Amino acid sequence: MGRFFIGTFGAGTSFRPTLIVTNPFNPSGDWGAAYQLAHPRNPIAALTCDFHGKVLTTSGRFGYAVTIANTGPAATLVDLDF
Repeated sequence: MGRFFIGTFGAGTSFRPTLIVTNPFNPSGDWGAAYQLAHPRNPIAALTCDFHGKVLTTSGRFGYAVTIANTGPAATLVDLDF
């Protein structure tokens, strides 16, 4: 589907972003069983993705969540492939 910039993660930190992706043909953002994978921009970074989830927001759109942990020795910019 695409790659989205999430932010900067320090070494040993974790984060759980929720991504809502809609378009005119899919206004609810329901992409079924969509898998997400974190993409590090620092060559020595190591990212782990666990606990995928799908939530229905109060606005009627679907959000996809994943827990991303930086298990590497350095901070890195992170993109999320969805």
